This record gives sequence, C-alpha cells and structure tokens, in this order.
Amino acid sequence: MHRKKILIITLASMGAASIIAQILLLRELLVVFYGNELTLGIILSNWLAIESLGAFTAGRWVEKSNKKVSAFIFFIIASSLALPASIYIARISKGIPGNNPFEAADIVRVFYSSALAIFPSGFCHGALFSIGCKIHALIFREPKNISRANVLTIGKVYIYETAGTIIGGCLCSFILAPNFGSFHIAFGTGAFFLTAALAFCLQFKKNRRFIVSNIPLLSCAGLLALYIFILSSGSAGAINSLSLRWFWPGQEVVYSKNSFYGNVSVTKHKGQYSFYYDGMSFITAPNPDMNAAEEFAHLTMLSHAGPSHILVIGKGSGGLLQEILKHKIKKLDYVEIDPLVITVLKKFHCPLTRDELSDPRVNIINTDGRAFLRKTDSKYDIIFIGFESPSNLSINRLFTREFFLMIKNKLKNNGITAFRLPGSMIYIPAELTDLNACVLNSLKSVFPHTRAIPGDDTIIHMASSGTEFTRINKNNTAKRLKNSLINTQLISPSYIEYKLDPARAKWFENSLRAATKRQNLDFAPVGVYFDLSYWNSMVSPRVKKISHLFSKITPVFFLNTFAVSGILLTGLLLASSRPLRISVPLCIAGTGFSSMLFGLIAIFSFQITYGYIFQWIGLLTCAFYAGTFLGSIWITRNSGAIKNDLSLFLKIDLLSALFAMALPFILRCCQYVCSGENTASYYKIVFVTICALSGMFTGAQFPLANKIALRQNTQTGKTAGILYSADMLGGWAGGLAGGVLLVPVLGIFYSCVVIAGLKLTTSACFAVSMKKIPK
Repeated sequence: MHRKKILIITLASMGAASIIAQILLLRELLVVFYGNELTLGIILSNWLAIESLGAFTAGRWVEKSNKKVSAFIFFIIASSLALPASIYIARISKGIPGNNPFEAADIVRVFYSSALAIFPSGFCHGALFSIGCKIHALIFREPKNISRANVLTIGKVYIYETAGTIIGGCLCSFILAPNFGSFHIAFGTGAFFLTAALAFCLQFKKNRRFIVSNIPLLSCAGLLALYIFILSSGSAGAINSLSLRWFWPGQEVVYSKNSFYGNVSVTKHKGQYSFYYDGMSFITAPNPDMNAAEEFAHLTMLSHAGPSHILVIGKGSGGLLQEILKHKIKKLDYVEIDPLVITVLKKFHCPLTRDELSDPRVNIINTDGRAFLRKTDSKYDIIFIGFESPSNLSINRLFTREFFLMIKNKLKNNGITAFRLPGSMIYIPAELTDLNACVLNSLKSVFPHTRAIPGDDTIIHMASSGTEFTRINKNNTAKRLKNSLINTQLISPSYIEYKLDPARAKWFENSLRAATKRQNLDFAPVGVYFDLSYWNSMVSPRVKKISHLFSKITPVFFLNTFAVSGILLTGLLLASSRPLRISVPLCIAGTGFSSMLFGLIAIFSFQITYGYIFQWIGLLTCAFYAGTFLGSIWITRNSGAIKNDLSLFLKIDLLSALFAMALPFILRCCQYVCSGENTASYYKIVFVTICALSGMFTGAQFPLANKIALRQNTQTGKTAGILYSADMLGGWAGGLAGGVLLVPVLGIFYSCVVIAGLKLTTSACFAVSMKKIPK
C-alpha cells in the first residue's frame, strides 16, 4: 500500500482512538462523580486544555526536529499506552490521599482528578495532530504547488482525523461500549492503532528521505504482541477487577456492569450488600435505613384519608415500598428507569427486597418517570418521588415546575405528591435554604396547598390541590396511625405529634425568608447548582464564597464584559500592524467556546428531556464531529474557488451568533411539541442536529483560519499548533463556564444570550481587522 494511503489511515485511526478514549473517560468519570452531568463541562474543558497543551508544545518543536516520523510513531505508542492508564487513574482517583471515596466530590476535586486522568490521552492526541500536519505537508507537498499545499494540509488532516472520529464514535457507542468492558475496549483500540503505526513504520523504512530507526518499529511490534496477549488471556478482566478494588476500597466488589442508562455496582462488606448507581449508594441490604423509609412513607400516607392507588418514581426498593405496602392499598406502580437495577436487586436479594418486589400489588415499570406520566391514563392518590435531592440533571427534572404540572394532572381530587430534600433542625446554611426554596417556589406555583415537615437530615415536602389536605394536623394524623394498626419501629402517635408540631414548620418557613425567589425549571436547573453548592460548602469550605458569588451573576455582567473587551481589543487591533494575528485566533477561540457550550446545551437538554445520557454521550459527540467533518471538507475542497475568504470567515462567525439566538426557541418549541412517546423519539433528532451544526461552525472556520494565517506565517506546524490551541482553549473556557456557571445559574436561554454576545464581539474585532488589510 502506498505511504500516502497509509498516512491517511493512520490519521483516521488517530481520530478513532481519540474519540473512543474521550467516550470511555467521560463514562468512567461520570461514575466517579456520581452521575452529575454538570461535571461534564469540567471534564471536557480539561480534555481540550490538555490537548491544546500537547498541540502547542509539539507544534513548536516539530518545526525544528529532523526526526518527525519517529516522533509521530513515539506518540502513537504513548497514546496506545495512555488510554488504559487514563481509565485506571480515573478509577483510583477516588482513593487519592485527601479524598473520601464515599463522599461527593467538590469542584476542586472534580477539576484536578479529571485532569489527572485525562492528561496521558489528551496530551498525546494534541501532539499527534500537530506532528501529523507536518508529516502530511512533507509527504503530499509537490514543488510546483507548495503554497497551496501549506494552506490545505491542516484542513485535510482535520478531515481525515474527523472521519476516523465519526467511525470510532459510532463503533464505540453502538457496538463496543454495550458489549465490552472499558479495559477490553482500551487495549483493543490500542492494538488497532499500533497495527496502523506498524504499517506506517514499514513503509518509511523503505524511504531514505526520512530517518526512521529500528526502535519505533520494534516498540510497535512488541507492544502490539503484548496487547494481543492481554486480550486473549483474560488479563484485561484481571486489570479491571484490580481497578475496581481501588474504586471501592475496603469492600469486595461482587458485581459491576454498565447499562444503557448508567453503571450499577454491588459491593459486600461484613455480610452487608451496598448497591450503587453511577457511584452513588441507593440501597443497603439486608439492614437499610428503615427510620428514613418509615418517616417518609407513613407521614405521607397518613396525610390522605384513604389512599389506594400509589405511584413511586425512582429509588423505592429497599424500605420505602415495604412501608407503603403496610397500608391497605390496592395497587402500587413502581417506576424505575433502568431495568438493570431491578435485575441486580433480584440477583442479590434479601428478605426485604424479595418481599416488596414480589408483592402482587406492586407493578414494576421500567421507563422514565416523566415519559410514564406523559402517556399513562391512571390517576393516583399519592405520588412519591423517591430521590432525596436534585443532585444531577436526570434527577433534577423530577423537581421542576414542569414536572410538578405533570404530577398535578395525574393526581385524584384530593391526591398528594411528596418528596424529600436535605435539611437540618439546628442550622440551615444559605446554600440549603436556596436549594429548598427554589424547589418549593416551583411547587407553590403549581399547587395551592403545600406543607413541609422539617427533620434532622431531610425535609419532607408535600403538596395537594384538594382542600382536605389543609385539614391535616398532628392530632388526626396520630389518630389515623392508631386506627391503621400498622407495625412500625419509629413512627408512633407521640412521634407524629413531635414531627407535626406547627412551631417546627413555622421555624422552617421563617428560615426561607431571605432565600432565593427563583424557581427550579427544566431549562433553568438552578436546583442542581444549589445542591452542588451545598455539598461543596460541606466538603470544601474553600469554594463556598465562590459558589455564592457565582449564584449572583446575571447576563448583564457578561454583556458588559464583552462590550468593554470589544472596545479595548478594537484599540489594540487599530494600533497593530498585523491585526489578523490577533483577531483570527480570537475568533477561533470564540468559536471553540460557543461550540463547546452548544454541545453542553444539547447534552443537558437531552438529559432534561429523556433522563438518560450515559449511552448517548458518544452519539452526540459523534454528531459534533460529523458536523466538523462536513464543514471542513466543504471549505477545504472549495479553498481555491473562495475569492473572499475574509468575508466568508466573518459570515460564519455571525452565523454562529444567530444560531445562538435561535437555539432556545428551537428547544422550547420542541418541548411543547413532545406530548407523546413517538414524538419524543423524534425530538432526539434535534439534539443530534444541534451538535452537528455547532461542529460545522468549527469545521468551516478552522481551515479558513489556517488559510488566512498562513499568509503571514508559512510554518505549517506552528500555525496549526497556535490555531488548534486557540480552538481548544476556547472550548476549555466554554466547558468550564458552561457546566459550572452558565447553564445551571443563568439557564439555557441566557446562556445562549452570552454566546451571541461573545460571537458578536469577536465578529466586530475581525471586521476591524479586515479594514486594515489592503485590497
């Protein structure tokens, strides 16, 4: 096979290996950080920053080196070693000194733990891109067409790599991830990449123009043989088991498996089984916390005159179902989105879970709670939300105004809905009052009657549209308990009189007076932010002030910042003799920022709508790269025919600003359209399209930026490194700001306003630069 074709295959393999690494690490780190999707912004931003560092470092070095091919092979070998190392580091990061493996991670820990895990893979991929651009320029360059080769090289490498990215992403999402473990995929990907590198080495050994020693060739062959042995001997499974012991220190891991929705793991310690979903404990057996289950179940059930038809959405098994079944009910619908949860509970059952799940009154439904309410015709006396806080977007969507409206339509005349939030009877910090207040504000906007039952650890919130609910007090609730003849360990008439004391409720109501007036909404998930701030304040007081400051930021702050920055940059550009050297990387950084944020908005909106992003991360990422591929190939193929590249570059920049303005309205319209199961499935096309379009902006601008920049700098590797770094750093800022600040605090609508403001600022700066370029 000709060396040019071998290089193209190797570059495509580079893209495939990169996206597979990215998907695997995203999934692994989501489990490490308890399924909190907001950490995706930090993870992706770290990935881009580290890639940028690799691209920039290698881009500057490769221009001076006379061993470019050997360096390329070296980084391929390093990349194949980096992926299994990154997965292992991700898992053992919970056991890093200073970290509590059973405690929620704060923002600082998320940042450095993810950066540590990502560094080996991200740095190698960034370096490979810059070196690959230089090698492509050397191989494909023809003496009569040197100038055009310099312009097209970076765009072509971008295309080849992106083509491999699309193939690798689809392969990982639909074939590899559902059927194989992370280490099997990592070693298999490394073996494939090494095979391409080995063929590349053999071709260049025959060419005297390039210096390639026997060391890269032998290293590739040796490592490839080792990976084949690891895969065929079962050693990958042994490495997986060893890493899980680090992930759950001090416990025996008896089960761990990924489903379409998330990761389910079971550990055993001194005869006690602990069940984890995305790293977060949801059941312990055979001795669960029955006091919390009794309190939630009975205080709610006794608030209704005669409940017969009950719905429990999520986290019901392990005590709550058993306590509800003690009442004289006719039917209990238990909705659990992931069927693997029920399968595992039955596999490692105890008398409690066996009895409650096999009770003939219990109807187990494996679907999303919102989708179930949308299509069911049933009406309920009581609807329980089993989760205790909106700790991530998947759970937060069960604590929003939109969901409460759905519940209201499925309750009978005097029906009640109930849920729990973190609380305290000693002192409620500002973060906790804001968390309770934003959800309670949403609840009160839907239901005319609400009540809160404060506790030492949790606060039970209830709501109803019926007037009967207003007549419930401690006396008639205690009387109902006596008449029910229910056997309980904690709940008694005296305990009810204590819990329902009006003074306690009054104290809690007074504590919320200074709290936020905002509502927790689907597309403004401030509940997740306040929950994250609350846990940060407990496990890391150092970020408490920062979290509080972020919660006060408004869109006006960003718009004013862009206005001031635009004025200062305009003055700088007018004074510069080479304004394009400033404005082009600036625009590319802005496009990286906006594209990352578009992608996060698509991911977050998907999670808000469907409640499961675990399996779709790969597909949405592939859609982004597919858009990048289409944009790149369109510009690269038509590069010679483009007469006014500056004007086209500016138009693409302005188009992304217009897209940002239209995006919230597109999402809102689609949400209203999605009223049925089939229509909701069609809605997925919207998220894929959003990711593809955001990728097209990057894909189209990047080769144009290189064409414009190469007018003043003919060093291909250096130019590629600078612009690639600008793109990556912009994406880093977008991921960090979008995941931690913009979407959770401002909401999706105002996040799009911020994107539009940024892109209009960069467009204005580029327009100023155009005026200084001689025609």
